[in-house]
Amino acid sequence: MKCTDKIRGNNAQKLHTKSTLYAHYAYIIHNKPVTVFCFICLVLIKYFIQYIFTFLPCIPNQSIPSPIYSLTFVLALTIIVAMQITEKKGADYSMLYFRSVGEAEAVFKALSTPMRVKIMEMIYENDSLSMNDLAEALGLTNGAISMHVGKLEEAGLVRIKITSGKRGTMKIVRPRYSRLMIDLAPVKEARRCYTDDIRVGYYTTCHGTPTCGLATSKEIIGSFDDPRVFSFPDRFQAGILWFTSGYVEYNLPNHLLAGQTLTELQISFEISSECPNTNEDYPSDIYFSINGNALGMWISPGDYGSRSGYVSPAWWPENLNQYGLLKTLIINSEGCFMDGTNKLSDVTIQDLGINYNSYITFKIEVPKDTANCGGCTLFGEDFGDHNQAIRIKAYYDEDTSEM
Repeated sequence: MKCTDKIRGNNAQKLHTKSTLYAHYAYIIHNKPVTVFCFICLVLIKYFIQYIFTFLPCIPNQSIPSPIYSLTFVLALTIIVAMQITEKKGADYSMLYFRSVGEAEAVFKALSTPMRVKIMEMIYENDSLSMNDLAEALGLTNGAISMHVGKLEEAGLVRIKITSGKRGTMKIVRPRYSRLMIDLAPVKEARRCYTDDIRVGYYTTCHGTPTCGLATSKEIIGSFDDPRVFSFPDRFQAGILWFTSGYVEYNLPNHLLAGQTLTELQISFEISSECPNTNEDYPSDIYFSINGNALGMWISPGDYGSRSGYVSPAWWPENLNQYGLLKTLIINSEGCFMDGTNKLSDVTIQDLGINYNSYITFKIEVPKDTANCGGCTLFGEDFGDHNQAIRIKAYYDEDTSEM
């Protein structure tokens, strides 16, 4: 029995030795592919050089000089060391980036327990730790630590490498990333829109009462306070327009095609009140409408002239209105707004009924009987502060149901 036990023990020891040896081989192949590749290249280079030297008559006995072997060995060793250094640096660390909260869901779940957060802190502090070291330090069983680390690995936060140890193989846990960035607000796709600029003189109809007038960047059109100038051909070059009461009406371009639905209309302009000379405390009730649909009223604070407009021509008289406020009228599915925050009315873009066949008529008006009849001044290109014509942005959706 003793002899039999001894034989069994020897066989068991041989099996253990073989299994350990196989484990080492498996570790090298799995975790050191660069080393294996370089070793294979070294062997192939050796045989290639030996094959070449067999055809060189100057080398006796077809023997390869030892310096060639030495040079080949040093070259291969240098490549192996460099690749190993690169492999180590590759683990230190990059950034994990998610474009939305949904993409990062697995990371949130993996870090949802304090134990896994502690594991991450430990492996970052030590650069790497074995599963056994983690289990011992945290007082967990091997099964429990394997479960926690497995969740972290599934989320892509750590990598596990098999390495050789005193008692066979062991698993080493290393962090994969040094930083985590998540875009909490997903990037919105750019909306489709048409954009046009209309000079202030390109109106279809204008009726105004004195004080009133038009001017180009070079001169006054006609004479001051003469309503007839609004019909002069020079009006198309006008960069500024003003009246005390009345209205000005523009036809807005409609670029919509069949299958496109208007979702938002933005009309931007530089505007102020109008009074004789200037007065920065001179409120005016200015009304807006599209295709006869009243959009609401905005009160202009005054007629500004404390300084010259930034882009106004040098010859423009100092006692006249110099600049205005850049305002944007917005009509969408939620109503009509001035600058997106000041709601003027509940009229929506759907209420306007605009489609690809529609004409779009935009009207700016100061009624004579309004509470604050303080006039209106429109600044276009070459006048005021912003050097901007009336700017229209028409946002739309494509109907893909028939595509």
